[in-house]
Amino acid sequence: MFSSFMVSFGNVLKTLSRAPRSSLASMKTSSNNVIVLRTHDEVNADLARSWCEEHDLVLQVNNQKDELFPSEAIAIAIDLGHLALRPRERQDMVERLRHALPPYPVAVASYDLDPPTIASLRARGVLVFRRIERRLFYQLAATIDLAVAGFAA
Repeated sequence: MFSSFMVSFGNVLKTLSRAPRSSLASMKTSSNNVIVLRTHDEVNADLARSWCEEHDLVLQVNNQKDELFPSEAIAIAIDLGHLALRPRERQDMVERLRHALPPYPVAVASYDLDPPTIASLRARGVLVFRRIERRLFYQLAATIDLAVAGFAA
């Protein structure tokens, strides 16, 4: 019985040894392609996932209890209108973004931001949108590409 197991196990190893290595290489790079979306809206999350896949990016959905700038991400999108935050907590998060030096590109979606707040966020390099939409993720992807190109130069 043990010898038949060893033969079967050997056959599995032989099959795996013939597998192309390119799939392993792509798995390694995918860990460097994570965009974090902070939202509680499942529809927005599903749409965002499909938009990220168009750019070979991986979407990870977080909520407001997770750290503001996760270390595994290369960008973050925050859906302020669809987080379980009270108005004061939402204001606090916007203030943190206005004064933070983010380690990567940030996009915020909210219908409730006033023009001075939008202007100050944009002055800090934050992309501001009214809602989670395809263009938000296209601009994040473009910003990531520019940041990578600038880093490589």
